[in-house]
Amino acid sequence: MTQYSRLCIAAVLLSCLAAQAWGAPAQLDARTQWAVETATRQQGAETLDAALLRAAGAESLLSLTLGDQPGASALTVRLSGLPTCNTFSLGDGRRVVIDLRNTVNLHHGVHLRAEGEGVLRGVRTSIFSTDPEFVSRLVLDL
Repeated sequence: MTQYSRLCIAAVLLSCLAAQAWGAPAQLDARTQWAVETATRQQGAETLDAALLRAAGAESLLSLTLGDQPGASALTVRLSGLPTCNTFSLGDGRRVVIDLRNTVNLHHGVHLRAEGEGVLRGVRTSIFSTDPEFVSRLVLDL
């Protein structure tokens, strides 16, 4: 992995940590409830009521945008709060995985592709886990 790649990854991680916290709503909105129901059906390991109860205390991945500029790509991740992030790389550093713990993914299954020539080629999202906590996964393709 090049020095430039490491700087880009560090910038993404810092943006996760520096996201502005808006506070989780007391009740789940329809979009969050849909995401929880979908994830619970796919995971199949628990009851919907238990998942909804846990989601009420979780953060939310609100939006993802991938912008291209000449020679660079910028990923913006908007969260409802500041989740704990676990990161690791795969494929000899060609992919970086960011797990957002205790976070409901409102953009499950989104695939963003970079059009420019930056180090970031694309981003994929998924709901990695719902039990014992929600884990939203971002995979950055370098």
